[in-house]
Amino acid sequence: MADLNFVWPIVAIIVTAIVGILTYWYQKRLDRLATLNELRRQKYTEYLNALHNVAHTDDAENLKIFQTLGLALTAIASDEVILRIGEFTNYMHNTQIIPKDSSIFKPQIAKIILAMRRDCFQSSSLRLEDLVSIIPLR
Repeated sequence: MADLNFVWPIVAIIVTAIVGILTYWYQKRLDRLATLNELRRQKYTEYLNALHNVAHTDDAENLKIFQTLGLALTAIASDEVILRIGEFTNYMHNTQIIPKDSSIFKPQIAKIILAMRRDCFQSSSLRLEDLVSIIPLR
């Protein structure tokens, strides 16, 4: 019995070390996720601002910024956002950027925004129809 008295402190030290390592690992994981989420929010906002600029001007520089942001998002955006941006980008290439009929492109932009919201927020009650009606594009 006396032999076991020195074992318990060692076991306690080992268990404490393991719990500490796991806690540290978990906190670092949460920090990385929070940093990624903040970066996504920032880049999503920049992308939507660039989209707005492309929709309202014929400036080639605005188009270049928009395309660059779309490409950069492929590295950090969720799969759903990448797919929605890809669909819209293909649509833009097939229709010579943004056509005059907003009823065609607004639902696609709303799908991008909904995907971005699902990626950045825990929940949202907005529906596709809600977004289509409030998107400030001509």
